[in-house]
This record gives sequence, structure tokens and C-alpha cells, in this order.
Amino acid sequence: MASSRKGGGMTMIYISLLVLYFFAAPGRYLLFCITGTPSRSQLVDERRRRRGTRRITDDGGGSLSNEKTMDHEIERRKNDFVVHFDDTLSRRDYRESYTHTSDEHFAPLILKKDQDGMPRLYCRESQMKSLSRGKYFVQMLREGLMRYPMRRPLDSDIPISIKHDDSNGCYPATRSDRYGFPRLTWSIPANMTIIDDNTLKSSREEGGPSSYSTWCSAIGMPSYKIWKEVNKNKEGVPRTTMSDINPLYPWSDKIQKAVWRGSTTCNKGMYGHLPLWDIPRSRLVKSSLERPDLIDASFHKLVGKYASIDGSPPPVILKDPVPLNDMTKYKAIIDIDGNNWSARFPSLLCTNSIIIKITPDFVDQYTYELVPNVHYVPSSLENITQVVEHVLDPNNDVRMRNIVEEANKWCRLNLRRESFAIRALRAFDMYRDALERYGVDAWKSPVLDDLVECDV
Repeated sequence: MASSRKGGGMTMIYISLLVLYFFAAPGRYLLFCITGTPSRSQLVDERRRRRGTRRITDDGGGSLSNEKTMDHEIERRKNDFVVHFDDTLSRRDYRESYTHTSDEHFAPLILKKDQDGMPRLYCRESQMKSLSRGKYFVQMLREGLMRYPMRRPLDSDIPISIKHDDSNGCYPATRSDRYGFPRLTWSIPANMTIIDDNTLKSSREEGGPSSYSTWCSAIGMPSYKIWKEVNKNKEGVPRTTMSDINPLYPWSDKIQKAVWRGSTTCNKGMYGHLPLWDIPRSRLVKSSLERPDLIDASFHKLVGKYASIDGSPPPVILKDPVPLNDMTKYKAIIDIDGNNWSARFPSLLCTNSIIIKITPDFVDQYTYELVPNVHYVPSSLENITQVVEHVLDPNNDVRMRNIVEEANKWCRLNLRRESFAIRALRAFDMYRDALERYGVDAWKSPVLDDLVECDV
């Protein structure tokens, strides 16, 4: 097949590459031809057409067997990944228009061997400056590839898709995945895994979870915020550590309360429709208003749709911000989700205060290593007052100090530069395992004119 274009009065014939897509839509196969280099409109039309086919299957149309339906789902997700990755890689830079509203938050990379046979990360030179927070994972993974051998040899080039904004594309309330294909994200849903105690124990011993989810294909990366922190000094550890805090605020001198400060952020997909006083962080603030003798929790700033309340926010819910160092004046520090996951949770475990963790909707890569009532004290918004009472009870003082010690041990062992390199390799291995079903050779794009080693 061919298509023609007119230019300078001459007709140019482009021989097309014939691409065969098999769809398990009821009773038919579909041949799809791309003429020349795929245009952006062709990619959009193809994506929309495949989504239409998915809706037919989802609505129960046809009389396919379960096995064929599963084959169709795998093929659909493979095509989703191929089109999406090719689209993001083919853009000259991130200022170009997007075929999908969320594409601007994806960074495409390629892991391939260099001339010496060593694995290296490559990206398009025109996109390198626009990696956003994805550059921090590139730094971690590059260090891991330099320091440690890969779990499996690199037999072919591997496309890597990083979603570098706060969202991971999975929705816990509906247990749905916006994308359906593997991508590396800063967080994963807290309820995406259903695993037994033995599997969880094995996962912790190995240093992290495997991808057990049946509904979410996001794979967690190590925290970019902690990575930035550990790179601020030669020791490769966070600047705020136990050695800094302990002399300032010893356990015996701490204020007998639990503290929290933050802004009016929440996950828009889950809580964005709610009024201010119904979002999770407001419920925490309300518990402080009810029991100020136990909890000192307030907003230091109103943001987003809650930036103003009838023109002037009630001053009772607003207080001055409290830096992390000064939070350790208090015996307990409360941690709660904001836009997505709590990025500061690992850092809090480096303090000499007990950490009370509100049941999260989203978690980062570390969560599966941390044991409730060993490294932190779990709580819900419903029982936060009772939990704080328990933590502050003098009869539980020895147990609380033991929890702090275990949290500090974890911090010293894990929040180090070399640990991040190992974790980045581990995240890549999980991504690679998940990607294998998609036939990675299918993604390769002809538009790779400025592919260079991604040195950011």
C-alpha cells in the first residue's frame, strides 16, 4: 500500500510499513496500515479506535471464551504501550502538543548497550532538559548500573516509561488503571496488593514488593525527595538525622502532644469534590480542635479550591508552619497523605519522635519494608485520638522508645546513596518483568535522530 504527497509539483510515493494488529473483537480481524512515518492524527485515531474495541469487550459484546478475552486484553495493553511510548519518544520536545492530556507527564528512555557492551540509559537530546523529576530516577538507575551487575543480561533494548508527576494513574476507589501498561511512578495505591503473610515476609527480606496487583500496572520508584536530600552532603545520608536532633530535643523534654502542619491538599480524584471540612486533612485538624490537650494539628496555608472560605478563612485552623527539626519538640509526629503519597514519611523515621501514620491511600516503595507497631504506630482518622492517648501514656513509654529505635535503625540502613542505587535497579527489574508480555521490539520508532546518553 502507498500514500502520495504533493510537493514542488511532484508526487512522491512513500512505501508504507504494514503493521498487523490482531483484535479479538467478535468474529473479525483487522489490518491497519500506516503510510510513511505515523502522523500524530493517525496515532490519535488508532488509540481512539482501540478504545472503542475495548468498550465492546467491556460491555460484554460477542461470545468469546475467557481465554480469548484474556488474549485480547494482553494484546490491547501491548498496543496501548507501543502507541503511547512511540508517541512520547517521537516528540521533538515537551513543548509539542500531546495526543493525550496526560502525556506531558511521561518521560521516555531507552536502556541499551554502548559500544563496549555496557548498559546505558539513552534519551533524545531535545527532551533531556524536560525530564522534570524523572531525572532523579535516571541518576539513581545510572548509579545502580555502574555499581552493581544487572539481575539478567541485557539481550535487547528496553523502553522505559517514567510518569514523573504526583499521579500514578491508578484509582483505588474503583480499582481501575487509566493506562493499563507498566510505567514507573513515585507511588502506588496502598490497596493494590493482596498478598499473604509469608509472601509479604519474603518481600520485606528482599527489600521491597513485587508486582502482585491484578488491576494496577504502576511500579514504585525510590523517593526523589530523599535522593535529593542524600546528595546534599558527602556522606550520602539525609542532613536531618538522629545525631542532629537528639541533643536538641531529648526524649525526656518533649512536649506531650502529637503535632502536624500542612496545607489543604488532597487527592483530587478521590476527595476533590468534597467541601473543605470533609477532606482527610481537615478531619485531622478537627480532631485537634476537639482535643487540643493531645493534638496540635493545623493548616499553615490554604491552597487550591480551598484557598479562601467565604472570603476569609477562620483563623482557628491556621497556625504558623513548623519546620521538621522543631516538630521533634513533640513526642509524636502525625503523617498523612496530601495530593498523593506522603513523601516525607521516610524522613520522619529518622527523627527521635514517635511517628503516627494515618492509613494511606497511596504509598511509596518503602512501605512494604516497614512494620506497623515496629517502625511506626498506625492509626485511622476515626481513632486518632485514642491512638495519641496510647502513645503518650507513660505506661507505654518504653515500648514507644523501642519503636523510635527501630525506625532509626531502618533510617540509617536504608536512606543512603548506595541503597537508592540498589532500589532503582530493583524497581527496573520489576518494570522489566511486567513489560515482557508486551513484546518490547514492537515499540521501536524511526524518529531517533538525536538519541544520546541521558546524563542529567
